[in-house]
Amino acid sequence: MTINNKTMTDLERKAALSLTDTERVVLTDQMNAVLACLDVLRACPDCPPAEQESPCPLRADEVCPSTDRAALLSNAPETDGTFFFVPRTVE
Repeated sequence: MTINNKTMTDLERKAALSLTDTERVVLTDQMNAVLACLDVLRACPDCPPAEQESPCPLRADEVCPSTDRAALLSNAPETDGTFFFVPRTVE
């Protein structure tokens, strides 16, 4: 894929740019260089990433008992039995 003068003019209009002829030529060349780099990347084979060893062992994902809700709510200044209330900080 390459950017030609018509495509560049369309992009210029859609981006609300006002380029001089010299700027348009320079920008077209730069965009074509970027697209050429992308074509090189597209030619690279897709390989899945290699499995990596973790530097530290991961713990097992196990269900653990949670803290008792009543014990948590007993420390709250005000509660409705399920949630605790906090003072309003933004008016």
